Amino acid sequence: MITNLNLALYKDVITSVGDGSKVTDGIISGQNFWDGDKYPSSFVIDLGKEYFLNEIKVHPLYRDTETRAYQYEVYVSCDNESFEMVAEKKNDELEVAAGTSYFFEDEIKARYIKVIMTKNNVNAYVHMSEVEAYGRLAVESDKSQLQQSIQDAQAIDSSIYT
Repeated sequence: MITNLNLALYKDVITSVGDGSKVTDGIISGQNFWDGDKYPSSFVIDLGKEYFLNEIKVHPLYRDTETRAYQYEVYVSCDNESFEMVAEKKNDELEVAAGTSYFFEDEIKARYIKVIMTKNNVNAYVHMSEVEAYGRLAVESDKSQLQQSIQDAQAIDSSIYT
């Protein structure tokens, strides 16, 4: 079941600089953000479990009194080693208060979300207010017992019961 709950909310964030918890604290504000220092800079969100994601929403720092445009890349991984790029912003379109959503028609399996901030049009420093993730738990079911029961049922000689 796809949930409308933010799967990244309050999840651990790994970063070598700044307070990464601000990326998943649920506060989208021009006053509450991760300061990634000079670009390029990155962070990784650990969702704690594998999920099938259908949307990642990115909220770079936005202030209605400024004209900021960030460039960034979004990656996902199941093992925190091998990452696949799933979204990127490579233009200087200004940020908007609502953030930017990236939807995936074919769900993407991931436990980790990595964002690499590559540019800020105002100065050499990068900032992120929040990253949200939506989808459903990736449940790997063991169907061996079901398959065995089906085989057992098919092997029954129905003629002895009629």
